[in-house]
Amino acid sequence: MTADAIKKLLSAQPFRPFRVRLASGKEVPIPHPELVNFSPGGRTMVVWRPDESDESFDMLDVLLIESAEPIDETQNGSAA
Repeated sequence: MTADAIKKLLSAQPFRPFRVRLASGKEVPIPHPELVNFSPGGRTMVVWRPDESDESFDMLDVLLIESAEPIDETQNGSAA
């Protein structure tokens, strides 16, 4: 995927939470657009984890993101 493709998902109205899947198989939930930042060049994406009290985050290489899919909000613990 590209940073532009992810930014489109982040700016969708209304916003729908989604998860990105990396080449390694890891999945990272994106519950809110304000929890995502991009490096100036758009190659690196930082996703803040809202459930962590220590301000944890995932730093992702955008070129390693293979797909994005909506999170089914009816599932408990919808993020991997």
